Amino acid sequence: IDPTTLKPANHVVGSTVIGPSAATCDVLSTAVFVMGPSRTREIMARHYPQYRYWMVDAGNRVTTNIKTENPKGKPRT
Repeated sequence: IDPTTLKPANHVVGSTVIGPSAATCDVLSTAVFVMGPSRTREIMARHYPQYRYWMVDAGNRVTTNIKTENPKGKPRT
């Protein structure tokens, strides 16, 4: 439930957060699900830089702050 509208949060279909505290990850995963990509980027960077998130929105777009490398070794963001 989106607390600002009291309606189902339907802009994200899945979210995962990893970090040093399982309890904090659980809470942040729910928050990420409700906030959506734009607010998540700002809040996670400012307040939880040691945590990594991954989410899929309703259009199947992935948003993450996890840095990976593609098979040719070039950084992928």
